[in-house]
Amino acid sequence: MRVVLVQAPARNLKFNIGGYFKILPLGIAYLAGALEDARIPFQVYFPKPSDNFFGEYTKLMETQKSRPLIVGVSATLFAAREAFRLAHIAKAINPENIVVLGGAVTSFHPEVIFHYSRDIDYIVRENAEHVFLLLVLALQEGRDVRGIPNIAFRQDAQTICTGERDFGDIDAIKLPLREAFPRWAHILHPPMGRYAPGYLVETMRGCSYKCMFCSLPKKLQMRSVKSVIVELDNLCGRFGAREVYFIDPTFTLDKQRTYELCEQMMASRIKLQWSCMTRVDCIDEELAGMMRTAGCDLIHFGVESATPQILRDLKKDQGVTDAISAFRACEKLGIRTGAFMIIASTIHDTDETLREAVALIKKLRPTYVLYDHIKPIPNRPFTHNAIEQQIITDADLEEFYLGNKEKSRLCEITISGIPRTRAEDWVARASRDFYLSPLNISRILSCLRTKNDAINLLKAGFYYYKEMYVRSEW
Repeated sequence: MRVVLVQAPARNLKFNIGGYFKILPLGIAYLAGALEDARIPFQVYFPKPSDNFFGEYTKLMETQKSRPLIVGVSATLFAAREAFRLAHIAKAINPENIVVLGGAVTSFHPEVIFHYSRDIDYIVRENAEHVFLLLVLALQEGRDVRGIPNIAFRQDAQTICTGERDFGDIDAIKLPLREAFPRWAHILHPPMGRYAPGYLVETMRGCSYKCMFCSLPKKLQMRSVKSVIVELDNLCGRFGAREVYFIDPTFTLDKQRTYELCEQMMASRIKLQWSCMTRVDCIDEELAGMMRTAGCDLIHFGVESATPQILRDLKKDQGVTDAISAFRACEKLGIRTGAFMIIASTIHDTDETLREAVALIKKLRPTYVLYDHIKPIPNRPFTHNAIEQQIITDADLEEFYLGNKEKSRLCEITISGIPRTRAEDWVARASRDFYLSPLNISRILSCLRTKNDAINLLKAGFYYYKEMYVRSEW
């Protein structure tokens, strides 16, 4: 059975500029690498952005309807309905097609997903690079799948969840098969994307911190520095990469490892501009200096709030002084900075805490800032608390992502209990304060370095400024 891999398209979230730039999906690329290594025929469906995504997908399914396919669909929470639509089309064209669902949407319990979509056959819950391959091999050979870990399926109207298994060393995972994607997809979105081609690189999974709003698994897995250098060298030599964005949630979590990686990048003469994310308490001027020498151009920080009580409520375990120190170090070294700020996150959020957040941003002087309110994620502490406090129900959460959104209270209220209109107003006010400031505009423009940088910034700016004044979906 031939395999088709597809990333479900998601509607753009407000102030999420990355949604307007269709970049290579790393998860699908990892699956493609595993399939190629096992010599399993596959095809990646990744068309140019258009309004005819499903029409072209339907044509693809119809051209291969003479034999059943295994259709692997990866989806975020905000692409769940689109994933269900892809599954329905595949089944409508050939009922023998087998649909496998993976991605962040699987944070919902399998029984809930099967309730909303009868077209999904299997759900891969974790370790997709290993599990999906095992599942494909079993399906192709007609073997019983119940021995495969980390999957769910239906049998006799019952939801069967197999046992969990940890596959250990993530260095054993095959490198993403980026050549399976068209050349135009080899880009990064603003504020990255200064140089093309550019690529996402993952050097660790999970996070050991316990922030209440986070959706990451708490088990931390780190790739060896050697394996990361091999991938970066491959990107430079094979693809001519000029820029990389390390998507690790806390890139500098292990400072010694970060030092070693920077040293090896310089020793290997890997000439890349790169960016990353980290916490404000996981960096100092010495480390930032090493990163800058190794090519670091931009660091995104999770500042989250300027109010100590809110930081405690979020279990962020960092302070405002940490943020000031981190941003001052980067500014001194010429590293661009981005600040993530959470608005309307707790019952302690008020107009006054909003003013405190805005005042802190003025003190930090980041190159970019993203204000937002917390998105409800299944099976996470913040969401559990909201359900226990009867702010929302399980049904509200399920309908919001998987069913009829209009039935969900989440259209009217945030999981902190603050009305959505108020939260959106706070986000828009704070965003306007920053991005309508002549000083901040001049700072952003002074950082432009390439034609590609200018074009991306112009496009991103158009969407961002429009969304300051137009009500749109989360």
